[in-house]
Amino acid sequence: MKNFEKELSRRQFLQKSLKATLALGVVSGAGSILAACSSDSNQQSVTTSGSNSKYNVGTVANQTFNLENTYFSLFDNSVQEAALALGLTHLFQQHDGDSAIQLSQLDQLATNQGKGIITYAPTAGVVPTFANTAQSKQLYLVNIWNTPAWFTPSNVGDYYVQYNDYNGRQMGYEIASYLFEHLGGKGTVLHIPGFPGTSSDEARTAGIQRALKEYPDIKLVVGQPGNWNRVDAKQAMEDLLVSTSSFDGVIGQNDDQTQGILQALKERNIKVPVASMDGTQEGVQSIINGDILCCAAMITAHQGGSALVQIFDKMNGWEPSLPERMMFHQHAFITKDNAQAVYTRLFEGEGTGFDWVKMSRVLTPDNWDPQLLLYPIDPWDLWDGQKVESGMGLPPEYDEAKKNGEFERITELYKNQYKMKFL
Repeated sequence: MKNFEKELSRRQFLQKSLKATLALGVVSGAGSILAACSSDSNQQSVTTSGSNSKYNVGTVANQTFNLENTYFSLFDNSVQEAALALGLTHLFQQHDGDSAIQLSQLDQLATNQGKGIITYAPTAGVVPTFANTAQSKQLYLVNIWNTPAWFTPSNVGDYYVQYNDYNGRQMGYEIASYLFEHLGGKGTVLHIPGFPGTSSDEARTAGIQRALKEYPDIKLVVGQPGNWNRVDAKQAMEDLLVSTSSFDGVIGQNDDQTQGILQALKERNIKVPVASMDGTQEGVQSIINGDILCCAAMITAHQGGSALVQIFDKMNGWEPSLPERMMFHQHAFITKDNAQAVYTRLFEGEGTGFDWVKMSRVLTPDNWDPQLLLYPIDPWDLWDGQKVESGMGLPPEYDEAKKNGEFERITELYKNQYKMKFL
């Protein structure tokens, strides 16, 4: 069985090699990888010669917070690998959680005749402006994680190809339920939330709150946000340790935050069960080591490369159905029982183990394979009870698609096409 993720060390090696090549003014790997860099220190591109010159290709940016967080680094690895397979040019953009930088980089990409962009918006609120700007500049967009309630790609136009995510509510529910059950259904649990204003953080918290309702003897104490990084999470955990004299477990909103939480606990010789989310290499290793109890794991290498495949296919004539424009990805639940097996499959070996050409409906039209289970997001369920803000709301075609069974049809289609079972 091939493996999902490249190790982080490979990513670091690639970055160092690119910097060394650029310093020497040498273009390496003619016929394979050509290195180039813009004048913006927050941007780096890797151009592939590609074998699909008869297809529409060009530059597609991967725009995110940073590469210090292992999740984002692994995601970018897979985008690079998919770009190489599809003959696209990969451009990395780092916005550091600043929406003004994010929008400026979008403008730069359009000015430099880019074709598309994969983005992690700093907050859900910036997504409508970003998506409409991409539409006006004719840049194909795949948006990851964050989106405001009742706002869909169909609210924008054809260039907003897809919003995709993992089911954060289900992930939060699963890890919280497992932890609460492990504690015998009673006790005090500390929770360090993620980045305020992000729909992914809100979804994970909603899942934890759902589990809490099923365990009335669990008390949840919520600390300051960890902002998706270990430094802020460690400080938030230290603050809670000052104000909370006794507790029985901890929930970290993602693996990077959880590493900061673990550091704060270890410095005080405190050992309690800790639940986490994301499934980074470091996080899974911590389960093996006995430092983390459980984790709801995203298959990062699939999400990055498959987002690029969506853009490539759309550039070359594929028209997604309405349900395909908002999709959830399958996640894995990891405990001590399966952590070593998962680690071996995800992190040992070279490359992601995904066949990006086989994933493409343009390049493999008859037997394309998503290579992980994907299913349409039900907007009525996702945003149930949330207010419809001005300018939001489902377009009429959603009611028509639901009435005609389109969501069920796409769910079955992806199940049937899913042959290369990686989980």
